[in-house]
Amino acid sequence: VMLLEQPEPSHEPPDEPVANDRTLAKILDLLGVSATSVDELIRRSQLSPAAVMAMLLMLEVAGRVEMLPGNMVALLAEPGH
Repeated sequence: VMLLEQPEPSHEPPDEPVANDRTLAKILDLLGVSATSVDELIRRSQLSPAAVMAMLLMLEVAGRVEMLPGNMVALLAEPGH
């Protein structure tokens, strides 16, 4: 019986970290209170769709953005502004 060798798990960070301050700032800079297409946000940010969607999910859970019908997203006004 021949066993297939399992590759060693990689301990290197992924090529594109999903969440970091630079990525978050880029997404927030591209958002406004008027609705923006998620596809447009992906194109303008030049990030992977997975990274953009992960950031939008984090921002939505934090109450910073609202996901709208039609694959649109809008930045919510910060409290006190």
